[in-house]
Amino acid sequence: AYAVDTESLAVRYFNWWLDRVRPGWQAEVTDLESAQARALGEAAKKSGRSLHTVAILGFIRDNDLRDPVADALRSVLSNDRTYFEKLVSSLYPLLEKLTTGKIADLISPNYAALDDPGRSSIGWASSTSPLWSTSVWTRCPITRLPARSARRCLPI
Repeated sequence: AYAVDTESLAVRYFNWWLDRVRPGWQAEVTDLESAQARALGEAAKKSGRSLHTVAILGFIRDNDLRDPVADALRSVLSNDRTYFEKLVSSLYPLLEKLTTGKIADLISPNYAALDDPGRSSIGWASSTSPLWSTSVWTRCPITRLPARSARRCLPI
């Protein structure tokens, strides 16, 4: 739901973050909304965001408040709403494919399941394949290279 409606996610995060770094910020944002209602209304109409969201973004910008997550959310919200919705909706089929079924298990395995047989199938350091050396210094196919060619293996 947040992939389509990033505004509600951003507002929830801003509320959580501003409560910690700037207690009493709600009154300041309400004052900002009433003092600059016309300008904020035009900005909200242009961006497709709510008046309250635009006021929070203005408050954060005017007070030069910094947080990596808040900055990223502000960047997303600074784009036109329809632009972001089109961008995300074109990615939905791919994201759905990558996050369901066997592909999801491969990309995001359950590391807590110690009895999972496929758990170490991709780990380089714990590779038990007879085709690869487990030496710390090289990763060379052991059974496929003649002895002379083994010297050409690159250190990792």
